[in-house]
Amino acid sequence: MRVVGWAAKGLVAVIVIAVVGVVALLGSITRRGLPQTSGSIHVPGLHAAVTIGRDEQGILQIVADDPHDL
Repeated sequence: MRVVGWAAKGLVAVIVIAVVGVVALLGSITRRGLPQTSGSIHVPGLHAAVTIGRDEQGILQIVADDPHDL
Protein backbone atom coordinates (compact mmCIF):
# COMPACT_ATOMS: atom_id res chain seq x y z
CA MET A 1 0.00 0.00 0.00
CA ARG A 2 2.86 2.40 0.65
CA VAL A 3 4.05 2.07 -2.95
CA VAL A 4 0.60 2.98 -4.28
CA GLY A 5 0.43 6.09 -2.05
CA TRP A 6 3.93 7.13 -3.09
CA ALA A 7 3.11 6.64 -6.79
CA ALA A 8 -0.13 8.60 -6.46
CA LYS A 9 1.68 11.51 -4.80
CA GLY A 10 4.31 11.44 -7.54
CA LEU A 11 1.65 11.46 -10.25
CA VAL A 12 -0.15 14.40 -8.64
CA ALA A 13 3.15 16.28 -8.38
CA VAL A 14 3.91 15.69 -12.08
CA ILE A 15 0.43 16.86 -13.08
CA VAL A 16 0.72 20.01 -10.94
CA ILE A 17 4.13 20.83 -12.43
CA ALA A 18 2.80 20.29 -15.97
CA VAL A 19 -0.21 22.55 -15.37
CA VAL A 20 1.98 25.28 -13.87
CA GLY A 21 4.33 25.01 -16.87
CA VAL A 22 1.49 25.31 -19.39
CA VAL A 23 0.03 28.32 -17.56
CA ALA A 24 3.46 30.00 -17.48
CA LEU A 25 3.98 29.33 -21.19
CA LEU A 26 0.57 30.73 -22.12
CA GLY A 27 1.19 33.79 -19.96
CA SER A 28 4.52 34.37 -21.66
CA ILE A 29 2.99 34.07 -25.13
CA THR A 30 0.07 36.39 -24.43
CA ARG A 31 2.23 38.99 -22.66
CA ARG A 32 4.25 39.59 -25.83
CA GLY A 33 1.21 40.96 -27.64
CA LEU A 34 0.32 40.89 -31.29
CA PRO A 35 2.21 42.60 -34.11
CA GLN A 36 1.03 45.92 -35.50
CA THR A 37 -1.16 45.26 -38.54
CA SER A 38 -2.35 48.77 -39.39
CA GLY A 39 -1.19 52.34 -39.22
CA SER A 40 2.25 53.66 -39.99
CA ILE A 41 5.58 53.91 -38.22
CA HIS A 42 8.76 55.90 -38.83
CA VAL A 43 11.87 53.80 -39.41
CA PRO A 44 15.20 55.67 -39.44
CA GLY A 45 17.47 54.89 -42.38
CA LEU A 46 14.85 54.49 -45.11
CA HIS A 47 15.41 56.54 -48.25
CA ALA A 48 11.75 56.71 -49.33
CA ALA A 49 8.30 55.48 -48.36
CA VAL A 50 7.82 51.71 -48.01
CA THR A 51 4.45 49.98 -48.06
CA ILE A 52 3.97 46.58 -46.44
CA GLY A 53 0.80 44.56 -46.88
CA ARG A 54 -0.57 41.12 -47.59
CA ASP A 55 -2.22 39.76 -50.73
CA GLU A 56 -5.42 37.70 -50.79
CA GLN A 57 -3.48 34.52 -49.87
CA GLY A 58 -1.90 36.27 -46.88
CA ILE A 59 1.57 36.48 -48.46
CA LEU A 60 3.59 39.49 -47.35
CA GLN A 61 4.12 42.14 -50.05
CA ILE A 62 6.76 44.88 -49.69
CA VAL A 63 6.76 47.82 -52.11
CA ALA A 64 9.64 50.33 -52.06
CA ASP A 65 11.06 52.88 -54.49
CA ASP A 66 14.65 52.18 -53.47
CA PRO A 67 16.43 48.76 -53.49
CA HIS A 68 18.15 49.80 -50.25
CA ASP A 69 14.77 50.00 -48.53
CA LEU A 70 13.76 46.50 -49.64
